[in-house]
Amino acid sequence: MLRSKSATVASQALPPAVIEQKWDAPTIPPAPPVAPDHDETTEGWQRPAEMPSAAIEAEHAEEPLKIPANLRPKDRPPESQNTVPFWPARGMFVDSDNHFPVADPVVHAAKLAFVRDMKPDLWINLGDLLDFWLASRFPKEAQRMFGQYGARLQEEIDAARSYVEAVCSVVKQGHFIPGNHEKRHEKLIDANPSLYGLRALGWKQILQYPDKFIVHPYGTRLRINKAPLYCVHGDTLVPDRVVSPSQYVLQQRVNQTTLFGHTHKASTAYRTGYDENREPIVHAAINTGHGSLVGEQTYAGPEPNWQHAFCYVEFFEIEGKGRFTTHLIHIIDGRFSWNGTLYDGRKWQ
Repeated sequence: MLRSKSATVASQALPPAVIEQKWDAPTIPPAPPVAPDHDETTEGWQRPAEMPSAAIEAEHAEEPLKIPANLRPKDRPPESQNTVPFWPARGMFVDSDNHFPVADPVVHAAKLAFVRDMKPDLWINLGDLLDFWLASRFPKEAQRMFGQYGARLQEEIDAARSYVEAVCSVVKQGHFIPGNHEKRHEKLIDANPSLYGLRALGWKQILQYPDKFIVHPYGTRLRINKAPLYCVHGDTLVPDRVVSPSQYVLQQRVNQTTLFGHTHKASTAYRTGYDENREPIVHAAINTGHGSLVGEQTYAGPEPNWQHAFCYVEFFEIEGKGRFTTHLIHIIDGRFSWNGTLYDGRKWQ
């Protein structure tokens, strides 16, 4: 009783506001029920706060950026790597995108004169030696169909024969990497699977070029013996409409020098790195131009940004290591100069 009385007296002595703060708990409204994200009877995350961050990102992710088809890298075939089996001490002649039967005869006459003078050990053709025009998806103009160049595949093969035989008569070996135009032949077989595997449809049987003219599979990356020098066609490496194909390839293929065709442009890009002794190491990407008649390539418009060119490579050794020097030679109006000699294709056409 005494405790109760003293408590009553104490309560009467305190101001009313103090009594409320001391004894009355603050009123907190009840939280509204949270609806579960999933059925509570199943396993899984019940509230967004319990969801892992990856799941939240996936749920609220923005739509991926859509890249136009003409800017995407094309589907690459399984890339096979072959190696030239000998060291081309006397040099290497490299050309690309001849597009027989619409190859420029003046350009090819100048190139043949150069090959006969230099007598290189090796010839690499980077593809699109033939045009395969009738097998293309482009419109077929009657002028080309019935014109002077011939549109049938056999006529294209025969048109290139004299050039292939002339180069092969000089070099020890010729190597051919089929390009996207020769790929049309494989597409014809893909559309008719019953033809697959027929030996009569192999490149050696179809072309009937000299035995030293070696045909590699489409998509081959060809290494030149012990040098860090590689040759490809380029159609599966360079997206369409790239402003500087050489610079693009240089970024894609590091620690090597790459010779490639396909774009019909002649350009070179370089990168210099340094080894552990701070000695410079220079790599390059070299686009080797083309050799076709521009006026007959109607799909490219009347004035395409193309250049007639080819590449000549000199090889040497330092302390047992293979070294090389590349020369991108532009052919302008059927002419070019090398080591003081003027090569004018009109003289030998």
